[in-house]
Amino acid sequence: LWIFGWDKLSPALHAACIWLVAIGTTLSAFFILAANSFMQHPVGLQVNEVTGRAEMTSILALLTNSTLLYAFPHTLFSALSTAAALVLGVSAWHLYRRRDTDVFKPSATVAIVVLFVSTALGGTVGHFQPVDA
Repeated sequence: LWIFGWDKLSPALHAACIWLVAIGTTLSAFFILAANSFMQHPVGLQVNEVTGRAEMTSILALLTNSTLLYAFPHTLFSALSTAAALVLGVSAWHLYRRRDTDVFKPSATVAIVVLFVSTALGGTVGHFQPVDA
């Protein structure tokens, strides 16, 4: 809808589509990382003596796993770094070609700031990630 809906949707509905995609992918990343964090640092479970199987005792413990609390922001900052590097690269290409400089100079400036901040924060969070386990 967002890609092909430029002329078919109202501006508000068009913006809502991309926000829903962004929120959905962020939630997806959270739950994928929750599953992975459980594999690295199992919490919120007990082993059933009769069946010998692990059973979840607390979804809250699973969703607040200390490994997840480091992995999730690290992933988000890494995604922001990647996106900022892409925007910076495209902006630099257009600035090098001297095309639409009124658009690409501000986008390059914002991309540099986001790239610097997100890389620094991602590295900081990532530094503490292995210590937690």
